[in-house]
Amino acid sequence: MSIIMQNRITTVKPIDNPQHISLLLPTRGKPAHLSKVLDSIENTVGNPDGIDIWIYVDNDDDITKRYIETEQYLEYSFKINWVTGKRTISQGEMANALWKSCTTNSGIYVPWNDDYLFKSSNWDSAIRDTFNRHPGQMVLAYIKDPLMGGADHITLPVLCAEWTNVTGKLLTYFFPFWFDDTWLDQVGQMVQRKVRIEGIKIEPIQGKGKTARLKNLLFWHTFFDNLINDCYIESDD
Repeated sequence: MSIIMQNRITTVKPIDNPQHISLLLPTRGKPAHLSKVLDSIENTVGNPDGIDIWIYVDNDDDITKRYIETEQYLEYSFKINWVTGKRTISQGEMANALWKSCTTNSGIYVPWNDDYLFKSSNWDSAIRDTFNRHPGQMVLAYIKDPLMGGADHITLPVLCAEWTNVTGKLLTYFFPFWFDDTWLDQVGQMVQRKVRIEGIKIEPIQGKGKTARLKNLLFWHTFFDNLINDCYIESDD
């Protein structure tokens, strides 16, 4: 099956440093969790100068704003950037806002969560090594999610700048939660560029739990099925 990219190049970002990694992290009302995530990054990153963090904060998130005012985050060895905006409808909207706001113009983007901890050292080197093994870095990489058990499903994608420049986005704006990763998974398989990053161990805080604000799962599943043809790609077959 031949794949034709649709006219999706709505935003093209330059690539100033192909080896730099930017973690894009939405958060809301959980500074204690956020601190644990940042601590885990501090304790495990191999090259703190080779990464930075971009964190989305809602305008009405006073708890997180008070955390920012303490300036505790300045103690970390990597740079943390804050993006404040309206409370978005979808998680994809937050991720895209962070991607567009990222002035580092990195070669690698990691959509992350405020409730997942890094547990293995040099995870940043493992990410770079994975992309560097593939010419042009045009792959859809992912970190194994322990909550998925034996399923080989992408829930924690790692995207190269080349991928986002072709699609014009990090994620879609459609879904409040979930399903964006399922589309990425399917596209990665169709173009045969789905690659698992080995050697990275992560752990959800307190076993994670149910997704906040997730309602009407049956509706969103049906919505997902009906919009598959409007995914990132279309076939000419």
